[in-house]
Amino acid sequence: MGDVLAEGDVLAGVNGRPVLLMVGKTPAFRDMLPGSSGVDVRQLQAGLKRLGFSSSTSGVLDKATQAGLRSWYQSKGFQAKEPTTEEASALRAAREGVASARSTVAAAERALTEARKGASESEVLQAELSVDSAKQAYLEAAAGEKAAAAKQLKIAKLALAEVKKKPVIDAEKAAVSDAKAALKRAKEEVSELETATGVSVPFCEVVFVPSLPATVVENPQTNPDGESQDAGGVWATLATGKLSLQATLDPTDAALVKEGAKVLFREDSAGEDQEGRVEKIVDADAGPTLVVATDGGFSEEQRGASMRVSVELESTAGAVLVVPTVALSGQADGRAVVEKLVDGQPSQVRVKAGLVADGYVEVQVLEGQLEAGDEVVTGR
Repeated sequence: MGDVLAEGDVLAGVNGRPVLLMVGKTPAFRDMLPGSSGVDVRQLQAGLKRLGFSSSTSGVLDKATQAGLRSWYQSKGFQAKEPTTEEASALRAAREGVASARSTVAAAERALTEARKGASESEVLQAELSVDSAKQAYLEAAAGEKAAAAKQLKIAKLALAEVKKKPVIDAEKAAVSDAKAALKRAKEEVSELETATGVSVPFCEVVFVPSLPATVVENPQTNPDGESQDAGGVWATLATGKLSLQATLDPTDAALVKEGAKVLFREDSAGEDQEGRVEKIVDADAGPTLVVATDGGFSEEQRGASMRVSVELESTAGAVLVVPTVALSGQADGRAVVEKLVDGQPSQVRVKAGLVADGYVEVQVLEGQLEAGDEVVTGR
């Protein structure tokens, strides 16, 4: 206890995993997985940048943010939560699928290129020679052979026309289209797996607190001998910000106290008065409460100490004449008077009342005589 932790420090170790501190208004509420987005991821990215690690500001747990997480964990002697063996295997298989799909596309495109070329020049010349030969055979054929020769000539002409016709490449085009679609699906699968396969932040490995540094005021995980023990899931109790002194006021006095007023305080047990000032007055369950600040602040050793506090509301410039407050009375005409004893008999002295403190009131004599040491009537 008493350790002061800054942003990025390790709060606790649980089963070999760290609990790391980071400033953030929204508490951790889930596992932050690759591709996760939201206010918790933005807090994480902002914290990584403050700590000097690479990160994006996209609000998405992307590759840049994962790289920053790796560096942060390593700087604290831990390894960030990497993908499981199954996740890594699935990503590897998906990448192999992309490579295979690319090969299929390349083969289909080569086949389409060849199909677009149509018949070669030699094939056209050969078909033309066949037509010429069929013509000659028809001319030279005897009367009884003309019909057969005519059919051969027709076949040769049809073959020539077929060779010269524009090639039909619908099948090859379809093959290329199907191959590219398969490649696109394979790439999308890889992209999804790459997004979901990477460094993650398990729930509560990063704890967001409103402000840092913070002081460990209780550590139930460790017993007095320094050994780890079961504390029901409580790692530590932190106090953020600076120590302050608080004192409860009587409601009737609260209106008299102003911010900035001088305060004297000391521990009940011993010590000399120390000087502070009223930083603010807050409403609390116990009533109006002073928050006292000092230029030097309070030490950790003073945490939880009981203090005697006094507030200086006003002070006189020098020595003044005072009487007990019970000696001051008002008259029907609104005058304030004090009755002093003269030869055992009361005599009224008109006065003007001033500051009040510790049961006494400052008075200025307006009519009559009143001096230090005079006896006055009290309790009427």
